[in-house]
Amino acid sequence: MGGRGAICAACCGRRQQGSAGGRTCGQSRRPRLCTSPVADEPTEAGSNSDPHPSGSPPAGEPMDLPKWNRARVKRKVKGAESDAFQDGARRAGRLARRRAPWVIGGIVLVAGAVGGTIYALHARTEARAEATRVLAEAAAYEARGQVGDPETLWGKDRPPPVPIAETPEELDRRVESALETLGREYAGSPADVDGHLVRGARALRAGDPQAAIRHFQAFLDTADRDHPLRFLALEGLGVAKEAAGDLEGALEAFDALAGAPGSFYRDQALAHKGRVLEALGRTEEAIEVYKTYATEYPFSETSLALEFVRERLAELAPDFVPPSANDEAGGEGAPSSSGGQAP
Repeated sequence: MGGRGAICAACCGRRQQGSAGGRTCGQSRRPRLCTSPVADEPTEAGSNSDPHPSGSPPAGEPMDLPKWNRARVKRKVKGAESDAFQDGARRAGRLARRRAPWVIGGIVLVAGAVGGTIYALHARTEARAEATRVLAEAAAYEARGQVGDPETLWGKDRPPPVPIAETPEELDRRVESALETLGREYAGSPADVDGHLVRGARALRAGDPQAAIRHFQAFLDTADRDHPLRFLALEGLGVAKEAAGDLEGALEAFDALAGAPGSFYRDQALAHKGRVLEALGRTEEAIEVYKTYATEYPFSETSLALEFVRERLAELAPDFVPPSANDEAGGEGAPSSSGGQAP
C-alpha cells in the first residue's frame, strides 16, 4: 500500500479512508466497510501506469465500475428558445389588463341601454294595453250597450253580459268619455287609430256625414294597407259620401272595397256599387254589376246581399233571375221569375 492511502479497486476507484479495522469507500454517502480488494496508490513515478496493462483485470478480480455520480452531474439545459404562442399569450394578457377598464365600461353602457330599451318597450306595451281597454269600452257601449235596470234585465245574481246604462244619455256619455280619453291620452296609438271607426259610425248615426267622412278617411290615411278592419273604413266612407250626396266619391270607395274576384267582402261591395250606379242613372251598368254578383255568388248559396241583388235583378232583368228552390220543387206560392216580382 502507498503512503497516502489505498484505492478501492472494486467499486469506485476512490481513495479509501479509515482505520486498521476497516476502510470506508468514498463513493458511499455513509461510511461503510469496503471489502473489495484494494491496491496501493501508485507512486508519483508510476502514476500514469495502468494497474492492468492488458485492459482487463486479472482473472478472479471484479471490473471497475463507471465513475459516474448522478448526484453531482447536472443536465445541460438548452438556452431558452422564443415561443411565438407564449409570446402572443403574454402580449394578449398585458393588452387585456390595459383594456379591462374600457371593456367593463362598455359592458355597463350596453347593459344600461338594453335595460332602458326593455323598460321602454314594456311601458309602451302597457300603454297600448290600456289604450286598447279604453277603445274596447267605447266600442262595447256603442255596439252592445243597453238601457235599463240591470236587475230587471238580467236578475240580481247574474252579472250583465253587456254594458248597461240607466238612460240613453248616460250610454252616450260613456261612449264619448272613452273616446275623448283615447284621443287625449293615447293620441296616435293603434287603438286611437281604430277609434276613428267608432267615431265615424257614431257620426253617421247622428246624421253628420261630413264628420263621418273625416274619421273614416283619417283611419285609411293612418292605418296599414293590410289592416284587418280596412274594409269597414272603406264601406263607411262610401256610405258617408253617398249620404252627403257625393255619389261619384261613394262609387270610388265601393269600387276599392270590391277589389278582385274572391276578395273578402266583395259581395257586399258589389251590392253597394250597383245601388249607387242606379242612383246615378247608370242602370245598364248597375245590371251588369248585379249579374256579376249572381255569377260569382250563385243564388243557391248564402251570401251577404243575396236578397237585395235578387230583388233588383227581378225588377231590372227578370230573365236573368234563376228559379228559386220552391219553383224547382213546384211549391205553391213561389214567385215566378217571369212575373217580375221581387222574391
